[in-house]
Amino acid sequence: MHVLDTLQSLNAEAAPFEVILCDDGSSDGLLEEIEKIKEDTKEGFESVKQDVSSVSGWIKHLESEKNIEWLQGNPDIFIPIIEYHRNFRYPEIPDLDADAALYQMGFMSRKTEALCRQFHLAPIQEKEKLIGQFQIPETKTLALRVLARNYPESLSSAHWKNFREYMRKVTPPAHEKALCDYKGNLRTTPFSALAEIKELKKSSDIESIQLSLLDELETYIIKTFQQDF
Repeated sequence: MHVLDTLQSLNAEAAPFEVILCDDGSSDGLLEEIEKIKEDTKEGFESVKQDVSSVSGWIKHLESEKNIEWLQGNPDIFIPIIEYHRNFRYPEIPDLDADAALYQMGFMSRKTEALCRQFHLAPIQEKEKLIGQFQIPETKTLALRVLARNYPESLSSAHWKNFREYMRKVTPPAHEKALCDYKGNLRTTPFSALAEIKELKKSSDIESIQLSLLDELETYIIKTFQQDF
């Protein structure tokens, strides 16, 4: 910023001198000198940037070298670390909701991937027919929710009822009955979010822009989940 301020200052200082004439009756000499100062300043700035980048890169290089040396000197620790991360699996959570089951489901088969592409490319009126072709229950559920959230008018009454049952689970009256995330922790519910917003608004040091954002979030939650409250 200091360099940019300097350039702006040079521009401001140059303005009064642009009308001053040189010995030959022109102002070209002075303007050329000003432009040269500006260019020199820019070049100096770029040089500093390159120096900073070089130093930063060298520090990272040294850190990498230290890490490599440590790993080479501790193979008895390094190998177990590799094995742990290669074989790590999130704990199996019974009845985990489809939206949180990404890691538990594992990778999709090529057949399922192809069906997902077909589902996304299909016209809206054809998408619902493809839902029944998904063999994995979680994938079938996710496809249904895509339609329910974006094209609710395209769903049959049976599928819409299924989605409404899910929404009631999203908005339980008690937080203890909330759905779990992929780690098994209770998810934030609309009720708990509104309660937290209410407490935040009571803060004495809250800024007006923060209060405005909280108001917008509160309005969004109420509008989105009002039929489930």
